[in-house]
Amino acid sequence: MAFDSAEVKEAMTAYGHMLDYQNEDHSALSWDQAVKKLMEGSCVFSSMGDWAYGEFVNAKLKDNVDFGWVSHPALRVLHGRGRRLSTGQGAPHEVAARNWLRVLGSKEAQEAFNR
Repeated sequence: MAFDSAEVKEAMTAYGHMLDYQNEDHSALSWDQAVKKLMEGSCVFSSMGDWAYGEFVNAKLKDNVDFGWVSHPALRVLHGRGRRLSTGQGAPHEVAARNWLRVLGSKEAQEAFNR
């Protein structure tokens, strides 16, 4: 979809409203410090990507028992999984690269990766 589509604008507006609830020290925290605040109970939620899941697992917390998650449409807009294809002259294995990008971008691959 186009970046200036109605859907993207709606997601960005919703994300902007969420920012009204952020903690005052948010810009001083690294992502893992923010996740730790969530684990310690000093915040209600963290708008984070799938990489945070490993922090919970590493802390021996159980999915859907000690923590939960929801899909975050605005986050995908801001932190999309971007991949590039080199199209310069002599780019090796162009057909294989295009096929790989199709697999990575498929609904099935994204659902499996972003569990």
